[in-house]
Amino acid sequence: NYVIRAANKGLPSDLSDDLRGQKIQSVAKDFLNIYGHNGIDESVLYDGIDYALNTLRAHGVKLAVLSNKAQYAADIFNERFLSKYSFDLVLGQTDDLPLKPAPDGLHEILKKLNVEKADAVMIGDGETDYLTAKNAGIDCVSVLWGFRSEEELKNAGATVFIHNPKEIPTALGIKE
Repeated sequence: NYVIRAANKGLPSDLSDDLRGQKIQSVAKDFLNIYGHNGIDESVLYDGIDYALNTLRAHGVKLAVLSNKAQYAADIFNERFLSKYSFDLVLGQTDDLPLKPAPDGLHEILKKLNVEKADAVMIGDGETDYLTAKNAGIDCVSVLWGFRSEEELKNAGATVFIHNPKEIPTALGIKE
Protein backbone atom coordinates (compact mmCIF):
# COMPACT_ATOMS: atom_id res chain seq x y z
CA ASN A 1 0.00 0.00 0.00
CA TYR A 2 2.84 2.39 0.80
CA VAL A 3 4.38 1.78 -2.63
CA ILE A 4 1.05 2.39 -4.36
CA ARG A 5 0.44 5.63 -2.43
CA ALA A 6 3.98 6.85 -3.20
CA ALA A 7 3.63 5.99 -6.90
CA ASN A 8 0.29 7.82 -7.03
CA LYS A 9 1.78 11.00 -5.52
CA GLY A 10 4.53 11.07 -8.17
CA LEU A 11 2.18 11.01 -11.16
CA PRO A 12 0.84 14.05 -13.01
CA SER A 13 -2.66 15.00 -11.85
CA ASP A 14 -4.08 15.15 -15.39
CA LEU A 15 -3.70 11.41 -16.13
CA SER A 16 -6.85 9.43 -16.81
CA ASP A 17 -7.87 7.01 -14.07
CA ASP A 18 -7.10 4.11 -16.39
CA LEU A 19 -3.60 5.31 -17.25
CA ARG A 20 -2.95 6.30 -13.63
CA GLY A 21 -3.89 2.79 -12.47
CA GLN A 22 -1.63 1.19 -15.08
CA LYS A 23 1.31 3.40 -14.09
CA ILE A 24 0.80 2.76 -10.38
CA GLN A 25 0.64 -1.00 -10.88
CA SER A 26 3.78 -0.89 -13.06
CA VAL A 27 5.75 1.08 -10.44
CA ALA A 28 4.52 -1.17 -7.62
CA LYS A 29 5.42 -4.33 -9.57
CA ASP A 30 8.91 -3.00 -10.38
CA PHE A 31 9.52 -1.95 -6.78
CA LEU A 32 8.37 -5.28 -5.35
CA ASN A 33 10.48 -7.17 -7.87
CA ILE A 34 13.59 -5.16 -7.01
CA TYR A 35 12.89 -5.38 -3.25
CA GLY A 36 12.16 -9.08 -3.40
CA HIS A 37 15.41 -9.84 -5.16
CA ASN A 38 17.70 -7.18 -3.69
CA GLY A 39 16.09 -6.05 -0.44
CA ILE A 40 17.92 -8.73 1.51
CA ASP A 41 21.42 -7.56 0.65
CA GLU A 42 21.75 -5.62 3.90
CA SER A 43 19.69 -8.03 6.01
CA VAL A 44 21.11 -10.26 8.74
CA LEU A 45 19.60 -12.41 11.46
CA TYR A 46 19.53 -10.83 14.90
CA ASP A 47 22.08 -12.16 17.39
CA GLY A 48 20.54 -15.06 19.29
CA ILE A 49 18.09 -16.16 16.56
CA ASP A 50 20.28 -19.14 15.66
CA TYR A 51 20.23 -20.34 19.26
CA ALA A 52 16.47 -19.80 19.58
CA LEU A 53 15.53 -21.58 16.35
CA ASN A 54 17.91 -24.49 16.95
CA THR A 55 16.51 -24.90 20.47
CA LEU A 56 12.91 -24.80 19.24
CA ARG A 57 13.68 -27.34 16.51
CA ALA A 58 15.48 -29.62 18.99
CA HIS A 59 12.31 -29.64 21.10
CA GLY A 60 10.05 -30.50 18.18
CA VAL A 61 8.36 -27.10 17.88
CA LYS A 62 6.71 -26.51 14.51
CA LEU A 63 7.96 -23.30 12.93
CA ALA A 64 6.16 -21.07 10.45
CA VAL A 65 6.54 -17.61 9.02
CA LEU A 66 3.59 -15.34 8.28
CA SER A 67 4.70 -12.29 6.31
CA ASN A 68 3.02 -9.41 4.55
CA LYS A 69 5.87 -9.58 2.01
CA ALA A 70 4.88 -11.08 -1.33
CA GLN A 71 5.20 -14.88 -1.33
CA TYR A 72 8.20 -14.84 -3.66
CA ALA A 73 10.00 -12.34 -1.38
CA ALA A 74 9.17 -14.41 1.73
CA ASP A 75 10.53 -17.48 -0.09
CA ILE A 76 13.75 -15.63 -0.97
CA PHE A 77 14.24 -14.52 2.65
CA ASN A 78 13.51 -18.05 3.86
CA GLU A 79 15.98 -19.59 1.43
CA ARG A 80 18.73 -17.14 2.31
CA PHE A 81 18.31 -16.94 6.09
CA LEU A 82 16.07 -19.65 7.45
CA SER A 83 16.47 -22.76 5.29
CA LYS A 84 18.84 -24.49 7.73
CA TYR A 85 16.06 -24.43 10.36
CA SER A 86 13.61 -26.29 8.10
CA PHE A 87 10.57 -24.10 8.70
CA ASP A 88 7.39 -26.10 8.29
CA LEU A 89 5.66 -23.35 6.35
CA VAL A 90 6.45 -19.90 4.99
CA LEU A 91 3.33 -17.98 4.08
CA GLY A 92 3.69 -14.63 2.36
CA GLN A 93 1.16 -12.31 0.77
CA THR A 94 -0.96 -13.86 -1.94
CA ASP A 95 -4.19 -12.91 -3.66
CA ASP A 96 -5.94 -15.69 -1.72
CA LEU A 97 -5.52 -14.25 1.79
CA PRO A 98 -5.84 -10.74 3.24
CA LEU A 99 -2.77 -9.20 4.85
CA LYS A 100 -2.08 -9.13 8.59
CA PRO A 101 -3.70 -8.10 10.91
CA ALA A 102 -6.47 -10.17 9.34
CA PRO A 103 -6.27 -13.60 11.01
CA ASP A 104 -6.76 -15.59 7.79
CA GLY A 105 -3.07 -16.31 7.16
CA LEU A 106 -2.55 -17.44 10.73
CA HIS A 107 -5.64 -19.66 10.52
CA GLU A 108 -4.25 -21.14 7.29
CA ILE A 109 -0.94 -21.94 8.99
CA LEU A 110 -2.66 -23.61 11.94
CA LYS A 111 -4.81 -25.68 9.57
CA LYS A 112 -1.91 -26.76 7.35
CA LEU A 113 0.29 -27.66 10.32
CA ASN A 114 -2.57 -29.31 12.23
CA VAL A 115 -2.00 -27.11 15.29
CA GLU A 116 -4.74 -26.06 17.71
CA LYS A 117 -5.04 -22.39 18.67
CA ALA A 118 -4.33 -23.25 22.30
CA ASP A 119 -0.98 -24.76 21.26
CA ALA A 120 0.11 -21.84 19.06
CA VAL A 121 2.01 -18.67 19.86
CA MET A 122 2.76 -15.82 17.49
CA ILE A 123 6.09 -14.06 17.95
CA GLY A 124 6.34 -10.66 16.36
CA ASP A 125 7.90 -7.22 16.54
CA GLY A 126 5.00 -4.99 15.64
CA GLU A 127 1.46 -3.97 16.36
CA THR A 128 0.32 -5.83 13.26
CA ASP A 129 1.70 -9.09 14.63
CA TYR A 130 0.05 -8.59 18.00
CA LEU A 131 -3.27 -7.69 16.36
CA THR A 132 -3.05 -10.70 14.02
CA ALA A 133 -2.62 -13.02 16.99
CA LYS A 134 -5.43 -11.31 18.88
CA ASN A 135 -7.73 -11.51 15.85
CA ALA A 136 -6.90 -15.21 15.47
CA GLY A 137 -7.48 -15.91 19.15
CA ILE A 138 -3.95 -17.04 19.98
CA ASP A 139 -1.26 -15.83 22.36
CA CYS A 140 1.43 -13.41 21.25
CA VAL A 141 4.95 -12.72 22.47
CA SER A 142 6.13 -9.29 21.38
CA VAL A 143 9.85 -8.84 20.80
CA LEU A 144 11.63 -5.60 21.59
CA TRP A 145 14.57 -5.87 19.19
CA GLY A 146 12.49 -5.15 16.10
CA PHE A 147 10.78 -2.10 14.72
CA ARG A 148 8.54 -1.00 17.58
CA SER A 149 9.14 0.21 21.10
CA GLU A 150 7.58 -1.39 24.16
CA GLU A 151 5.36 1.68 24.54
CA GLU A 152 4.04 1.37 20.97
CA LEU A 153 3.35 -2.33 21.46
CA LYS A 154 1.64 -1.72 24.82
CA ASN A 155 -0.53 0.94 23.19
CA ALA A 156 -1.65 -1.73 20.70
CA GLY A 157 -2.56 -4.03 23.61
CA ALA A 158 0.50 -6.28 23.83
CA THR A 159 1.29 -7.58 27.32
CA VAL A 160 4.05 -10.19 26.95
CA PHE A 161 7.52 -8.98 25.96
CA ILE A 162 11.01 -10.36 25.53
CA HIS A 163 14.20 -8.40 25.02
CA ASN A 164 16.53 -10.92 23.39
CA PRO A 165 16.01 -13.77 20.89
CA LYS A 166 17.65 -16.17 23.35
CA GLU A 167 14.58 -15.66 25.58
CA ILE A 168 12.21 -17.19 23.00
CA PRO A 169 12.47 -20.82 24.18
CA THR A 170 11.91 -19.84 27.82
CA ALA A 171 8.94 -17.63 26.83
CA LEU A 172 7.43 -20.72 25.18
CA GLY A 173 7.98 -22.84 28.29
CA ILE A 174 11.01 -24.75 26.99
CA LYS A 175 13.58 -25.57 29.64
CA GLU A 176 17.14 -26.45 28.68
